[in-house]
Formats: sequence, structure tokens, C-alpha cells
Amino acid sequence: MEIPIQDLMISMISAFNKYASGDGDNNTLNKKELVNMACKEFPSLEKHPQKDKFLNDIFKITDRDGDNKINFEEFMTLMTCMTIALRKSGTI
Repeated sequence: MEIPIQDLMISMISAFNKYASGDGDNNTLNKKELVNMACKEFPSLEKHPQKDKFLNDIFKITDRDGDNKINFEEFMTLMTCMTIALRKSGTI
């Protein structure tokens, strides 16, 4: 089933907005919000033996400006990298 790319983009924006709204700042994800999003949107991550370390590392790498928040641009960079990794893994 093919999904129009525009619909995928709208879904990404909606996902960011949904998870970013937890602390009253709708423009960024804090660490707790990123962890919440990752665990809900990537259920296989819950079983990962080093989930906490992985998520801490992901947060540090993604937070390019060092403000302890993930803005939308940083979020999309993360999603792009994860999509590339998923494609390379051959699991889809």
C-alpha cells in the first residue's frame, strides 16, 4: 500500500506535536518526551537490553545545539537517520 509522501510528512509533524506538548513547550521535546515517543512508536525498543543507554545516547547526539531539548529540525534529522538505518538493515 502506497501512502502519499505529503501524508507521511503530515504524520511526522503530528507525531512531533503530540509528544512535544507534554511539558507546555510545544516547540521542543525534552528527554522524557523523547523517551516516551520512542517507546510508544518503536515498541521493539522496550525489549532492547541497553534501551536506557541507547536513548540517552540518541538524545545527546540529536540535541545538536546542546540546549537539552529536541527542536523540530533536530527531530527530523533523527527520523531521517533512523529511516536510513531501517532501510539498510533490510528488515523492510
